[in-house]
Amino acid sequence: MDIASVKSIAELDQYLDEHGLAGSWRRRAGGTPAGAPKTDALIWKAAEYQEALRRAGEVVSMDQTGALAGQMAGRKQITKLGFGVQVLMPGEVAEAHRHTQAGLRFIVKGNPKAVMVVEGEAFPMEDGDLITTPWWAWHDYRNDGDEPVYWLDSLDLHFARLSHMFREVYEQPMQPLASAAGHSMNVYGKLRPSWIKSPLPTPPYRYRWGDTIAALEAIREREGGPDPFDGHTVAYTHPITNGPTVPTLSGAVQLLPPRFVTQAHRHNCTTAYFVVQGEGATTIDGEPVEWATGDIFRVPPWRMHQHENGGSQDAILYRVTDEPTMRAWGFYREGTVDPTGSSNRVPDRIA
Repeated sequence: MDIASVKSIAELDQYLDEHGLAGSWRRRAGGTPAGAPKTDALIWKAAEYQEALRRAGEVVSMDQTGALAGQMAGRKQITKLGFGVQVLMPGEVAEAHRHTQAGLRFIVKGNPKAVMVVEGEAFPMEDGDLITTPWWAWHDYRNDGDEPVYWLDSLDLHFARLSHMFREVYEQPMQPLASAAGHSMNVYGKLRPSWIKSPLPTPPYRYRWGDTIAALEAIREREGGPDPFDGHTVAYTHPITNGPTVPTLSGAVQLLPPRFVTQAHRHNCTTAYFVVQGEGATTIDGEPVEWATGDIFRVPPWRMHQHENGGSQDAILYRVTDEPTMRAWGFYREGTVDPTGSSNRVPDRIA
């Protein structure tokens, strides 16, 4: 089916099924999508999912989508990391609400007139920014521009389901603005007032893309060679504890120099990737998954994998993982292939 021929929700559901996607409007009472793709899809190509999102924004009303138009799912994959893509069309407002699960929102395509309001502060949604919506934080989305806004949504959804999940809708469609722009960065950044305490264990925060690129360039200049497993990597640290981005999820950006190939390894956490720039391939259990700018792919738990930058320019990948929760529970394991051929060994670097 061609995306241009989609005129109804039923046709959109058929298109999504054929491309390994499922819309959140098809959730069963238990919260999982009613449909699942026929194949164990590991990658979404940029052209396919962005067109599907745009069409979903046109044929599915806001009260049916809550702006969530796509969700990565697969019959053969069991994952602890909720991961999807969202679209907010021009003029749309997603109602203010809060819930048990925490989220990391990486802006794929921003808009100068679109903001994510979290706990009364408006965070601009610009290309490459990461904005957090911590546990039980009020948040809504507003797009006053004339172009759609897309972002990657990473949630600790499956961990939150281990207990009763709570969700509350704000008394008005939009929460009032209570803080000046940049408040969180000024209060919880590197230079912070010692007497101000966050009302939430994890305050909302915006990590600007310009700062991320500057940090990557700085470590490349100072570190020398890239890490053999991950290339040059910077992590989004918690604004107060300097630990994981949020207690359950960790976001990071890794830079792979031209023609660089990482060493193969595996870990029992789930890791999802967005290709910010470049082209290459990730070999997962011997199967190459080719990617390019804008693509999204996922490495399931305990699959041997390695990345290769096949181009002449830097490749940059945003990644999000549920490793912090696995470590907190004492379950985390990572292994490489040793000279005897065994891949069950846990190297000292991650013990």
